Amino acid sequence: MESKRELKDMWDAMLKGCDTYVMCSTLNQIVNYLPLKKIAGMHDRKNFCIRNITYKDGESSDKDLKPRFSNKEWDENIRAVAGKYISGVTINPNDNIYLNRNFNLESYLDTLERAICESKSKFFLWNLTGGQRNVLFAVQHFIELDCEKGSRKHMIFYLEGNTQRIIVGCYDGGHWDYAEMNDVYEDSQLTISQVFALAGFDATAGEEYFFDTEKWKVKGNIQQSGKNSNAVDHHKKIEDRNEAYTHFFQIYKENEKDLISKMVQTNCVERGKQWSRLEEIIDGITALDNNYKACIKNSLNHEGSMPFGYFLEYMTQAVLLDEIKNGKWETYGNRFQSLSFNVSIKNKNKKDAFCQLDLVLLLKSGQIVCFECKSGSMESDNGKAREYTAYVLGGVYGKPVLITPLRKSDFCCDAQKLEYKNIIRAINAANRAGLEICWLDCLAEGIKKIFEPLFGVCKAVGGGKNEQYK
Repeated sequence: MESKRELKDMWDAMLKGCDTYVMCSTLNQIVNYLPLKKIAGMHDRKNFCIRNITYKDGESSDKDLKPRFSNKEWDENIRAVAGKYISGVTINPNDNIYLNRNFNLESYLDTLERAICESKSKFFLWNLTGGQRNVLFAVQHFIELDCEKGSRKHMIFYLEGNTQRIIVGCYDGGHWDYAEMNDVYEDSQLTISQVFALAGFDATAGEEYFFDTEKWKVKGNIQQSGKNSNAVDHHKKIEDRNEAYTHFFQIYKENEKDLISKMVQTNCVERGKQWSRLEEIIDGITALDNNYKACIKNSLNHEGSMPFGYFLEYMTQAVLLDEIKNGKWETYGNRFQSLSFNVSIKNKNKKDAFCQLDLVLLLKSGQIVCFECKSGSMESDNGKAREYTAYVLGGVYGKPVLITPLRKSDFCCDAQKLEYKNIIRAINAANRAGLEICWLDCLAEGIKKIFEPLFGVCKAVGGGKNEQYK
C-alpha cells in the first residue's frame, strides 16, 4: 500500500508529466476548468491532449423542447472559456469520448478501450469530479484492466467542493490507494464573468471588487490607479462610499432612537416622498459625520422606488468588504476572490435577462454566494427561484443567502411591529424555500457558518500558504 507521502509525490509528478487530461462533462464546469488551467500551464501544448467524457444522446431534436441533460451545451461552455482564458489550449470535440446514457459496463469499457488505446499518450490524469457514479465505476475498472498491461500510467482525482479537498487515487499492485492532498484548487485571476460563462450565461457587474489587488472593475473597464485620472477618481469614490456606509452601520446596529424601524417605514411612505424621508432620517443622525451623510445620499438612485432597498444593498456590500479585506478572517486563509454588486445575468442564447443579483461573493475556487437583500416582502416561489438561480450559476456549490435589515433581536422581540410585516414574510418565505438567512448585525458569523467546512480545512492546512492554481 502506498503511503500518503508516496501518493503526494506521484500526484506532483503526474501534474507535471501527464500528457492526457481526462474530464467528465457536467453543468458545474468550474471543476474541470480550474485543474485544466493549472495543468495546461505546466505542459508543452503540442504534446498535451484533453479528452472529455460526454454523451451524444439526450439532446432534443425539437428546438422548442429543453433536454433534461444538455451535455453538448455544457461542453461548448468550457470549450469557449478555456479557449479564451487558457493560453494555447484548444478542446477539440473530435477528442470527446462518447458514452451511452444508459449504463452498460461492457459498452463503457469497450468505448474507453478504443479511445485510450488509439492514443499515443502514456500518462493519464482523470478528473472524475463531474462524472456520475457509473462513469466512476467504469473508469476505475478500465484502469485496473489497463494497468495489468503495464504500458500506461493512470491517476484519478476528485475535487470536494464544500471543503476544497483534493482526493487522489492510484491503482497499483492489485489494489487502489487513496489520499487527501493538502493542495487547494484556485485561480487568482478568476472573475464572475468566467464562472457564469462556464454555466452558459453572460454576466455584467455594476462593480466588481478584487480583494488581492484592492481594485475595482466597473462595467467591464478595469479601474487602475495611476493610469487614468477618471479611474482614480472613481476608485476613491467607491472607497469613500463604503467607508461612509461602514460608519453608518455601526450606528444602525445599535438602533438608537428606533433607527431601524424608522428606515424600514420609508417603504410605506407615499410614493415620491420616500427619498426625502430617507434623507431626512440620515440628516438627523447626529453621531454621523456630515461628509459621510453627503456621501451616502449621493450614492442612492433617485430614479427607482423603495430607496431603503438600495441603501440596504450598499450597506451590506460595505459590511462584507470590511469583514473580508481588513484581515478579520485572516486565520481562514486568503480564499476570497471578489465581491460584485448589481450583477445582471443573461442566457447567452437569449436576449432577455435571466435574473438580477444584488451581491455575489466569489471564491478563488469558483464557489459563489448570491446575496438577496430584501427590505420588503418576498414570496416563497421567489425564494425557490433564487435557490435555483444559485444552483444553475454556481453548480451544486452555489449558495443563495437572504439579507434582512433586521437584527436577530428584532425578529425575536419586535416581530409584531406593523412595519416589519413584509420583512417577516420574506424571512418565512426564505425558510420555506431553503435559503440561508443572515441578520445584518450577524453577517460575519452567518458567512463563516456557510463556509465552516472550507474554513476548517484552510486553517488545518495553513491558511492560504498552500499551492494555488494560477
